[in-house]
Amino acid sequence: MADVDDALGRLAAELAERDARIADLESALAGARAAAHQRVSTDKPDREEQQ
Repeated sequence: MADVDDALGRLAAELAERDARIADLESALAGARAAAHQRVSTDKPDREEQQ
């Protein structure tokens, strides 16, 4: 039974690491999207400026 408990403990730790990594990647993606959106919106001239 101790082996099962050890295995479950390792699995829980690995899942926690995976979840933390996913959160880091999602945060980085959100930042990259925000930066890209700002870059696009500042690169595009306003419609009023085009006319």
